[in-house]
Amino acid sequence: LLAEFLPSGGIYTTARFEPINFYTFTSILQLVCTIFYIFFIIYFIIIEIRLVLELRLKYFHQFWSLIQLGIIGCSLGSIGVYFWRFQETNRISQLFEQTNGYIYINLQLAVYVNDILTFLLGYCCFFSTIKFIQLFRFNRRISLFAEILKYCAKELISFSIMFTIV
Repeated sequence: LLAEFLPSGGIYTTARFEPINFYTFTSILQLVCTIFYIFFIIYFIIIEIRLVLELRLKYFHQFWSLIQLGIIGCSLGSIGVYFWRFQETNRISQLFEQTNGYIYINLQLAVYVNDILTFLLGYCCFFSTIKFIQLFRFNRRISLFAEILKYCAKELISFSIMFTIV
């Protein structure tokens, strides 16, 4: 709950409820999928490093390589934020265990970290969806859509930057 006292004498109240799951791995399948994901990201990093060494500056002029860098960057960021969330979860559970739940525990940082993780995973899904379009190049309509994306790459990047800021 938040109450803002306005200069005109009024009060503006807002309520926001954030459901958070503090259990990181509820099944062995989640752990296995996360490990596979990390291995795939490492594999893609090695491939992209080889391409950068081979193509030099031409690599950064290709639209699909920028999409791949976006996937790798968001994935590495989400892995780092995931460990940050795990550390924050351990801190909160230790505090809860020490006080037997009789003290106010501020969960604002945990919600903030969870929001960052959600945003990074959302961007990763966005870039992966665009990358998935590249696999459908054999289809004429999808190929036309890929060409349109290629021609409007600068505008899409500008929009992405603006979308990130806002």
